[in-house]
Amino acid sequence: MLPASVVRLDTAIAFYNRSDTPGYTFALMPLFSHKFTTNFMGLVRWGIIGNAPPESNLTSAVSVTNPLLAGLYGVKLPKGFRLAFFLGVTVPIGTGGCGDAKTAAGDPNVTAATQAGLLARSAMDNVLFAVNDVSVVPGLDIAYVGHRLTVQIEMTLLQLMRVKNEATQPDQFRTNSTLGLHIGYYATS
Repeated sequence: MLPASVVRLDTAIAFYNRSDTPGYTFALMPLFSHKFTTNFMGLVRWGIIGNAPPESNLTSAVSVTNPLLAGLYGVKLPKGFRLAFFLGVTVPIGTGGCGDAKTAAGDPNVTAATQAGLLARSAMDNVLFAVNDVSVVPGLDIAYVGHRLTVQIEMTLLQLMRVKNEATQPDQFRTNSTLGLHIGYYATS
């Protein structure tokens, strides 16, 4: 991946049933990036979740994910290879984290919306939905682009650190990682 200025909106809509009652969730995930130099870009990503649950004890609600602030440094290497380093951090201001026992209990409808949004996105961007945590997200990407072929390997580490709502989330630290292999071939030149 090489730095680029981008405006992107990923959207997911999930329909589900519980006891033959339909519900739905939508997740809007905007991303803005700006290429500051040939090799460096900064980006911001966050999400807005809407949930209309089928449960009779919950009502429709909207929640907001944590924003991710990040930078990417990418370079072209010889013979069609590319290398990129990524570093991001989430800001724990998202809604739906369930208040701890010392404060208000939080709105269960907003909490349900946050959890439904995570599932609607198939747990992609999961640190954005971890609204009780600040997360540090380093990543590495190596790619080959040439002869109409693209092969890309990416690795990301997700270190989550709880900063609020101890009563509802006992784990202070959580570590996750993602790996990806992407292969593409251009049918035309």
